[in-house]
Amino acid sequence: MAKYFFAAFDCYCGSLGCIECRTRTQANVSAEFVKVFDPYAKPAFITVIPEDAQYTSDELADFDLNAFVLKHRRRIAACLPVDCIAAGCVDFSLNVFENGEGKWSVHLHLILSRMLTEKEKRVLKAKYPRDPENNVFVPVKQKAIQPGTLSDIVAPYVYKNFFTLRSIYIAIPKSGYRNSYRDSVDQPLSVPDAAVLNAALGRFQVMDPLILIGLKRARKAKDDDPASITLITACRGSA
Repeated sequence: MAKYFFAAFDCYCGSLGCIECRTRTQANVSAEFVKVFDPYAKPAFITVIPEDAQYTSDELADFDLNAFVLKHRRRIAACLPVDCIAAGCVDFSLNVFENGEGKWSVHLHLILSRMLTEKEKRVLKAKYPRDPENNVFVPVKQKAIQPGTLSDIVAPYVYKNFFTLRSIYIAIPKSGYRNSYRDSVDQPLSVPDAAVLNAALGRFQVMDPLILIGLKRARKAKDDDPASITLITACRGSA
C-alpha cells in the first residue's frame, strides 16, 4: 500500500463516477474511520472476495451496487462476533490473466475493531469459499493494522478514489528448485477501462459503497455536501 494525498476540488455532484467527489469523500471517510478505530488496541484490515462477483464490462453496466452492499453487509455481519464492529467499502479491479480478456472483480476491504481468531475466521471463510477458476485463491485475508498506518495508509486504501488493473501471470522462479507460481502486479487502469468503470459507477452516489457493521451514518441536512459523513455506533443489525 502506498500513501495517498488529497487535493481540494469544487465539484459537489456526489456521483460515484466523479473522481473529484470520490477524492473528497475518501478524505472525509478516512478521517471518520480513524476516529472510530484509532482507540482500539489491535484493529484489523480484512479483504473479502466473493466467488460470484466477476463481471465482464457489459455485465458491469448492469451491476447493482446497492443490492451488493446489502447482501454482503448482512452476510459478513452474521459471521462476525458480536463484540466486533466493522467499516469498509466495495472495491473494483480489472483482473487480467496472461494478457487475456479481463473481468471486473468486485470485492470488499474492511477495518475491524479487533483481529479475528482462527475459529472466527473459519466462519467467514465458509461463506466466502475459494474459486480458482475465477482467480479467487485467498477469498478472506486478514492483517493486523500496524501502529501509525491507519490514517495515512489503511483508511484511504479502504475507500479508494482510484481503481487498478491487476495483471495476473505465471512467474518463473530464478531458482531451479522452485515450481512456477501465480503472481500479479497492480497497474493504473487504461483511459478506456477507467471510462467504462466510471460510467458504470455514475449511477450511484459516493456513499453507496460503504459497508457498516455496528456503526451507522448520523443524519444530516439535505443540503449538506454529499461527501460529508459522521459515523456513530449502532446496534448490530442496524442499517
